[in-house]
Amino acid sequence: MDLTGQFPLLEGADSLYTLKEYSEKMAAALAPLTGQFALTNNNQALATNAKTAISWNQYEGDAGYTSGTYPDRIYAPKAGLYRVEATVLLSNVGGGFRSICLRDKNGRDAELANSPVPSSQFFNAVSGASKIRLEAGDYFQFMAEVLSPSSPVSAISAGGDLSTWLAKYSATRLFISWERP
Repeated sequence: MDLTGQFPLLEGADSLYTLKEYSEKMAAALAPLTGQFALTNNNQALATNAKTAISWNQYEGDAGYTSGTYPDRIYAPKAGLYRVEATVLLSNVGGGFRSICLRDKNGRDAELANSPVPSSQFFNAVSGASKIRLEAGDYFQFMAEVLSPSSPVSAISAGGDLSTWLAKYSATRLFISWERP
């Protein structure tokens, strides 16, 4: 069996590669990213009756998902299907309706979750998960909204470092992981 021939990288590709080059390129294309955990350690005021993009300033995991220039954007380091899990912890919601969504680079929103809030609660979390398809370099924003709150609302921060379990799981946070091409 002659393994020195040329192979197309992908169906329909017009370039040819040796078997070794083909193997290396396919391994790189299919190598999973383990994901990135994003957290905010600054309480962030939310606009009333409008969606507000959450800004992130602490990260753990694979590099390439974020940009210091735009702290409210999460970037796709490579094309594929991504799983996103997000939670916003809100203060002082009172009787307001709350929701979270992902907004793509074209301004389209995909709702993750929404919930009416019991007026007797002081802290209120909204969590959701979704799978989204992104091209390399595409970005999305995590948006939070509170309609008709009884007083000003903030997205609650970790109040600490990402290295502590309490900071990771008791604050506004987002986890993204690449699943497949």
